[in-house]
Amino acid sequence: MKPNLVIICASPNAIFQHWDDIDLYNFDTAVIIYHDQPIQKLDQVKYVEYSQGFKWRNIYNFIQKHDVSKYEYIFCMDDDCYTHPLNVEKMFEFCKEHNLDLAQPALENGSYFTYPWSLQIPNAVMHITNMVEIMVPIFNQRIWKDCISQLGNLPIGMGLGLEYFWMGILDCNSGTTKYGGKVAVIDQYPVRHIKPMNNVYNIDPWEDHRYLQTVTPGNPANAIELIEVIYEK
Repeated sequence: MKPNLVIICASPNAIFQHWDDIDLYNFDTAVIIYHDQPIQKLDQVKYVEYSQGFKWRNIYNFIQKHDVSKYEYIFCMDDDCYTHPLNVEKMFEFCKEHNLDLAQPALENGSYFTYPWSLQIPNAVMHITNMVEIMVPIFNQRIWKDCISQLGNLPIGMGLGLEYFWMGILDCNSGTTKYGGKVAVIDQYPVRHIKPMNNVYNIDPWEDHRYLQTVTPGNPANAIELIEVIYEK
């Protein structure tokens, strides 16, 4: 068992299939397949599950079957984010070195994005925020149970609004969680998000958000998002 875990809900075009020698790095990989077409590189991953549905519902189904409590960090990565497994390894090391409770890699310039503060800041090592988005979050084990506590109750499982729920339940408006770790976007090891976010399922993607608003502590939507930029010394 490796110290960290990467969870990928994978389509037939999942980018991780281009990774080399996945088993050489400091993380186990879980691939949750939600299509009926073949996926490559499965011989190099620790967990393979088949689950129809959206990302966060699939992750909920996965953790009902597998105990992930021994992993130091858990990275829930969209399958259309381009990076190298060595950079993923370095992200985990970075999180541990800098006492990050909740983090995400920055998005490279040219990526499709939702929040401008998620984009890479030139020459920065990281920037402290009070939230991360649902595309590529990295969780310290000590916050994991709080952050996943509502996954099984999401009406559709797409997860829109989870970023505000995490901010509220971790009480991290200041950029530090109630457990004492920082919240940050890691500029040093960015990823490239290569696909636009399209709703092709003829559903209301805000249904999860409306539900999460009923259980989110406080009113985090009014909080400042970018707190401090940290550059190399």
